[in-house]
Amino acid sequence: METALYGGRVDINHDMQILRTYLRKYFTPQIISGSKPLMGKLSVPQDQNNSASSHLEIFKALPDSDSPQMFGLPSSADISVQKYKALTMITYLRQIKSGAAVNKIYNQEEWKTGLEPTIRLWRTLYK
Repeated sequence: METALYGGRVDINHDMQILRTYLRKYFTPQIISGSKPLMGKLSVPQDQNNSASSHLEIFKALPDSDSPQMFGLPSSADISVQKYKALTMITYLRQIKSGAAVNKIYNQEEWKTGLEPTIRLWRTLYK
C-alpha cells in the first residue's frame, strides 16, 4: 500500500516512517467503514451504490488550505514553516549582498541565481 500511494521509491527512511504513520492513521477499518471520521466531521461515504458523486463531495468539503491540525500537527507548526522560509530568504539575500561587496560590479546572472528562491517564494505566496 505504501508504494502504491506514494507512487515511487522513498529513499529517505524518515520519509518512509512518516508515510507509514499516515497509512496506519487513515487506513483503518473504522475509517473505511465510516464508523470513525476521517478528520473533523469528514467521513468516508457509505452509500449503497458507492457512487463517484458521493466521493466527490468529500473533496468539495475540504478546506482550500491545509491546516497543521489536519495532519496531526500543533497549530504552531505553520509558524515554524514560515520562520524557516523567512530565514532561508534572509540567508540568500545576505549571500547576494556579500557577493556584490566583494566583486563591486553588477553581475546579472549572479543576482538572478541569488534571487531565484525569493522570487519562487513570492510567486507561491501570491498565487
